[in-house]
Amino acid sequence: TFGTCSPFTLNCFSHSEAVWSVCSTKNLLLTACADGKVALWEATLKEQKVPKILFSKGVNSPAIPTSVTTTSSGSVVVSYSSGSVSSFDIETGKEIHSCQGRTGSHAMQVTSHPSLDIVVTANLDASFQLFDIGAGKCVDIKQNAHRDAVTCASIESNGVSMATGSHDQSIRVWDIRKLGITIDMDPNQHRKKYDEAVHSIAHHPRSPLLASGGADSTVKVFLGDSS
Repeated sequence: TFGTCSPFTLNCFSHSEAVWSVCSTKNLLLTACADGKVALWEATLKEQKVPKILFSKGVNSPAIPTSVTTTSSGSVVVSYSSGSVSSFDIETGKEIHSCQGRTGSHAMQVTSHPSLDIVVTANLDASFQLFDIGAGKCVDIKQNAHRDAVTCASIESNGVSMATGSHDQSIRVWDIRKLGITIDMDPNQHRKKYDEAVHSIAHHPRSPLLASGGADSTVKVFLGDSS
C-alpha cells in the first residue's frame, strides 16, 4: 500500500541536486539528477549511500540528464539538456549508443515504445523527436507540435497512439506512425501558472484511460475509446 511512508520513501538515496526523473524496472530504481548522474538502485527498504551502477556519458560531457526510461528490450535510455539521448546496458552501465537530436533543443522528457526500440523526446522548442535506439539515430521529428514547449509524452499500450502535453495548456493525441493529430483536445486543459501548464501525462497500461497533471494543481483523467 501507499498510505504510509517508510524509510525507503523518505531518505534512501543520495544526490547533490534536484532529481528530475524516476523510473522503476523489476526490483530496481533508476534516477536522473541535475548533478549529472543517472543511477541504478536496488528497490529495497535498506538505506543506500552508493548506487548499484552509475550511467555516464563521460566526465567531460556538459549535458545534464533530464529524464530516464527503459525500453522493451531492457536497455536504459536517458535524455539530456543537449537534446541527445543515450542508451546503456543495464547490467554493466556501458553506453551502447548516443543519438543527437535534429534541433539540439533541450529534451524535457523521454518515453519508450511498449514493444519497439523506439523512444520519443518532448522538447523545449515545441517539437517531439523519434529515435531508433537499436540503430542509434533520430528517425523523425514533428516540429511545431504545440504552440509552446512540449513537456511530456506517453505512448499507449497499442503502440500506435501517443499523447503529448505542453505549456500552451493543451493535450494532443497523435498517430505515431504518421505523426498526425487524431485528437486535438480543448486547448485549455490546464490553466497556466508561472508560465507553465501541462507537466505530465500517462496512459493506463490496460484500460483506455489517460491522466494528466498540471501547474494549476489539478489532475485530470480522460476516458478514451475502448474499441
